[in-house]
Amino acid sequence: MEFLFGFDFQKGTMNSYVTRFLTSRGIDYYYYLDHIFADLFNTGTYYALYIEDVVGVRKEVYYDPDEKRKERTEQLMGKSERAIMIDKNISYDVKVYLENGDFFLKKMTGSSQDIRRALIGRQYDMGKKGIQRVVRAEIVS
Repeated sequence: MEFLFGFDFQKGTMNSYVTRFLTSRGIDYYYYLDHIFADLFNTGTYYALYIEDVVGVRKEVYYDPDEKRKERTEQLMGKSERAIMIDKNISYDVKVYLENGDFFLKKMTGSSQDIRRALIGRQYDMGKKGIQRVVRAEIVS
């Protein structure tokens, strides 16, 4: 799954946030079997979009590069120059858990998946407690 964008869900439906994002960027999309499929790169290939809960009202939208369709028959004209700009500048407060049971808070930028990938297994020098490996990362806000 590849990160697309994040949003804070306030009211309405989560799909409306996604479709507003796509429409504002001139990206063609359609619904199929309770999923939104979008032609993210103007190639005629439509990718399945997924919404993931992060923490509180924060949601993130991902697309699956392996789940794609070429079934859309209606093509919008005049959008050959469009391309999607991915915003990876979402900032989170992360509770980082160490193998000795200690934890600390850290502010990080990126998708929740990228943050976890960057932290899990990383080692920190904790002074007198020695080098400690990260065993878990929790998005707290």
